[in-house]
Amino acid sequence: MGHCSARLRRSRRGPLPAPGRGVLVNASTNYNQYWPRVGIAPDGDRIAFCFANGQDPNARHFFANGTPATGNLACNPTLSQHIQDEPEICYSTLGNQLVAWSERYGYDGEIMGIFGRIFTPSGAPLGPEFQINQIWQASQWRPLIAARPDGKWLVTWSGDWDGDAMFRVVNPDGTFFTPDIRVNTFDNGAQVDTAGAAAPDGRMLLVFVDFSGYGAIGTGTNLWVRLYDANGAALQPAPVPLNTSAYTATDQREPRVVADGTGRFLVTWEDQSKDGSGYGIFARRFGNDGQPLGPEFQVNTNALGSQRNPKVCADALGNFIIAWEDRATGDADVRAQRFDASGQRLGAEFVVNTVTAGDQKSIGIATHPTSGLVAISFEGPGVSTDAFARIYTTYLTPTPYCTAKLNSLGCAPSITSAGLPSLTTPANPLRIGATLMLNQKAGLLFWGRAGGSVPYYGGTLCVRPPVARTPVQQSGGLPSGLDCSGTYAFDFTPTYMAQQGLTSGDSVYAQWWSRDPGYAGSQAISLSNALEFDVSP
Repeated sequence: MGHCSARLRRSRRGPLPAPGRGVLVNASTNYNQYWPRVGIAPDGDRIAFCFANGQDPNARHFFANGTPATGNLACNPTLSQHIQDEPEICYSTLGNQLVAWSERYGYDGEIMGIFGRIFTPSGAPLGPEFQINQIWQASQWRPLIAARPDGKWLVTWSGDWDGDAMFRVVNPDGTFFTPDIRVNTFDNGAQVDTAGAAAPDGRMLLVFVDFSGYGAIGTGTNLWVRLYDANGAALQPAPVPLNTSAYTATDQREPRVVADGTGRFLVTWEDQSKDGSGYGIFARRFGNDGQPLGPEFQVNTNALGSQRNPKVCADALGNFIIAWEDRATGDADVRAQRFDASGQRLGAEFVVNTVTAGDQKSIGIATHPTSGLVAISFEGPGVSTDAFARIYTTYLTPTPYCTAKLNSLGCAPSITSAGLPSLTTPANPLRIGATLMLNQKAGLLFWGRAGGSVPYYGGTLCVRPPVARTPVQQSGGLPSGLDCSGTYAFDFTPTYMAQQGLTSGDSVYAQWWSRDPGYAGSQAISLSNALEFDVSP
């Protein structure tokens, strides 16, 4: 339907969206598919979506390149009466996913409840559906999920008779680490739309909307925050206002919060009038102690019309992306803006959807903490209403370029790669290899910080000097005779990259060189094609 994937190549230059492969999330189009949400696996190899398929929550896995890995996965095969909707999905740090949703049949004992199901990294159910809320009186609705560093999940929701801000910590096996915990200490009117995030040390920041006007801090609905430790014990005796007095006029709604890899939090929300034209998107940064790191700031630069329903994700270094529904003119579009760890913009805001007819809305967003992979999901017009996604990377993943020199046997040496060029992920380092090399010949990898394409001794030099050289190694392969069975490999480990002075966001260009006695004189060399990549956190 024209909804495409794209690359935000080279984080330091800001986003450069380019059309790519379309991602239709749902495998079936028999019903309306709506409320799509997204998560990215800890190893960066899979992207998992959930969405409401008619009246039931479904999930589906894709590989990181946007190709499907599974069909639709049923989340509620036994608890399927009436409507089950508002699904959310979140990977744990162990690789399993929790899907949670609002059930409207009364399976928890009265009206509405929060239910969930856990899936393994491959998409197999770990067990049946289970009830998450402990307090069942009246209605419990609209869950949100955040991963904790210990493999557990933080699940938040709104519930009880008047509407309270609730959360509970779920263990990796679906048992519970905490009981239901109420965030608000005052309860006139409703305290709802609860959102939370967990920092690397386990601290959790909870935020909610107060409809009661408690504390007389503003004239409309107001936002409150409260900090908890990893065990669910409050570190503040009561919630505190999120905004300064300059940002409490009219309504602040739809808060979302994220924690970055440094332990800081960022809260984003919609404000009814502060940008001067309908609703606008605002945000504020908080430290690990729950104290503000600065004032509120406006996210959207296009203030025409209304901008609503923001979603946010953050990486290990504190860079973050906020996406929202833009209703500046006619139908809604999905826009997003990148920021660095200090809250400065990285490039301009950009439109995610490529189809503009009809509303594109109900956004989900996720990022991998170190690889730079970002996925943004949304619903839009399709066969009826369908779920779509667009996939980006803020760091250029290892990509071949340039042309190899045919060796004296007519083989074209080919550069290969596996793993991630990450400064903080030693378990899966980038391995740069080469195949179709002459056997039993000395060779090495040379690399630099700039690419090129210039003639060089009968081939093409694809790396501009100055260059670094890895130690000489033998290609192996057939022990005697001459063929193209030789191979090379070198690991760009975090230790090696740090020793070479590489930092996050640096670009690297690499090419293999080896001896080729089949050519005479200065031509007696073999050159592979080249590899370019960005170093990620």
